[in-house]
Amino acid sequence: MKIRMKNMTTSLPEAVFEDIEKVAKSLKVAKNEVIMRSFQYWNKKRKQEGLIEAYKKMASDSESILLAESGIEDYKRNLESWEK
Repeated sequence: MKIRMKNMTTSLPEAVFEDIEKVAKSLKVAKNEVIMRSFQYWNKKRKQEGLIEAYKKMASDSESILLAESGIEDYKRNLESWEK
């Protein structure tokens, strides 16, 4: 399956551009590949951090805890019934 690509023009500080060039040469990939991989990594980390924050909020929310605990009991009952 071929990935559709879009063109983008941007300005970067010279030092950042030089770092991108060095990494691209060392990995033997195009500069846009370095930028794409970097963005994908950053975006994945950003989403993970969002999930972590959401779980922290849920951990201190009594309604969320009650809902999770009741769900665990239902799950446990289902497992026990399947074992019979």
